[in-house]
Amino acid sequence: MKYFLVAGEASGDLHASNLMRAILRLDPQASFMYTGGDAMAEVAGTAPLVHYREMAYMGFVQVLLHMSQIRAIATKVQQAMLTFSPDVVIPVDYGGFNLRYILPFAHSQHFYVAYYIVPKVWAWRRHRLKSLARYTDLGLCILPFEPKVFTPHNLSVTYVGNPCMDALSTCLEAPRPTLSDLGLDPTDERPIVALLAGSRKQELKENLPVMLKVAERYPHIHFVLAGAPGLSSSDYASYLRETSVSLIFGKTYPLLRVARAALVTSGTATLETALLGCPQVVCYRFVGLRAANWIFDYLFPIRYFSLVNLIMDRPVVRELLSADCTPETVARELDLLLPDTPERNRMLGEYDQLKQKIGAPGCSDRAAAEIIRNMKAYKVV
Repeated sequence: MKYFLVAGEASGDLHASNLMRAILRLDPQASFMYTGGDAMAEVAGTAPLVHYREMAYMGFVQVLLHMSQIRAIATKVQQAMLTFSPDVVIPVDYGGFNLRYILPFAHSQHFYVAYYIVPKVWAWRRHRLKSLARYTDLGLCILPFEPKVFTPHNLSVTYVGNPCMDALSTCLEAPRPTLSDLGLDPTDERPIVALLAGSRKQELKENLPVMLKVAERYPHIHFVLAGAPGLSSSDYASYLRETSVSLIFGKTYPLLRVARAALVTSGTATLETALLGCPQVVCYRFVGLRAANWIFDYLFPIRYFSLVNLIMDRPVVRELLSADCTPETVARELDLLLPDTPERNRMLGEYDQLKQKIGAPGCSDRAAAEIIRNMKAYKVV
């Protein structure tokens, strides 16, 4: 059968590639057309229709500035969808683009739509719940509380586990990495603090300078920055000039296993950091600062913005949003996690409960089985 996948970010590329592998195990004759990145290309054996680097714009201003390019990409993807005539269209997260350009179009052409990693419209833009339910035949949720949110809106959903567990399972089963494995000086005995500053250039611009100012306060600690898959060393060069912070690529998970703690920009990385057992401070700054805090406090129908706290429904990790995210406040929270403090031990204990809520690996296999089973039933009807 033919599968058309739409991923627009580095994390979507990773999770979609694992889903494609799972589909191939059940449907060896599967053929793919997709937007995404290098991980999906490795599975498909073909280049993406559009690489996610051309699509990853964050925030209203960036989207507005690139609207003509986004629309051109949407038209290209829609035309390719018609030509390919897939048995199923699989949007992968990336709600802004998929909800506007992919779902209505696929529905209008009577393609079966299975949404993998249903976008978090429950966190904001709840008015989109109706559109999501109208245009989606099957929703595959990766957060354990989501079925209760979506089911009342007549969206057929199922919780398939979380793809982070699939991505992390190999790393967790491997021996503890060494400094040499990370490409770092094996004689350096300083404790490590990992920096995960986001996967987009705009996130770097807002968050990395604060993290680097924090690093200046701890000469006895080795701060190591995890390079994002969709970025290159040149994207970090201007920030790291005249700092002692190390930059590594392709080794984020091993880095988190050896790090004493981490400063993490909100997103999937917060959940990955927790599942790897690394204490963290969640940092998220963006344009607007105090206005952003007001908007979150009064307009968002949620109490937390990090996945760890949302899943646990309590403050497991410290969240520092926008105006609250300063070098002083970040350092204050980091100080609570570096020694063997009650705060550090409590967080690690909460992580164990988080793993139980998330469930076992196998998310991609369960998602692939649900897609194929429901798609076949749809065709029979």
